[in-house]
Amino acid sequence: MDLKIFDSITIAPIFSFSRSHQLVVIFIGIVLLLSTSGIVVINIFKKIGIELPDTETQDRLYGIIFGKCENIIIFILILLEGYTALALIFAGKAIVRSEDKEKLSVYHLAGTMINTAYSILLAFIIKYIIGKITAFS
Repeated sequence: MDLKIFDSITIAPIFSFSRSHQLVVIFIGIVLLLSTSGIVVINIFKKIGIELPDTETQDRLYGIIFGKCENIIIFILILLEGYTALALIFAGKAIVRSEDKEKLSVYHLAGTMINTAYSILLAFIIKYIIGKITAFS
């Protein structure tokens, strides 16, 4: 699938994958996302000066699980071009963590924004690699 720009410029995807190879790349993208998202969030927190709260082990575990589920849902919605459904993530987080947000609102908001941005970025990179979108080079 080539993209015609004006009349003289054509941009094609970098790679041409079969459907099974696309699924492998998507799976690799999910594994990469799940294994690196926490590291990205923590490092950005450190760079901008947000201190990680001292939380109980169970609360931290719930946060990690919820963040990983958020990653997968965002990644899949971007691949399926369900951009408006991304509002589900924010609505769900507002309901589930309403009492925690009162205490640590900056922490939760920044974590959600960083995690969401990272998931969207990685999903678009994977879409570009498998040839589902094209970009100017």
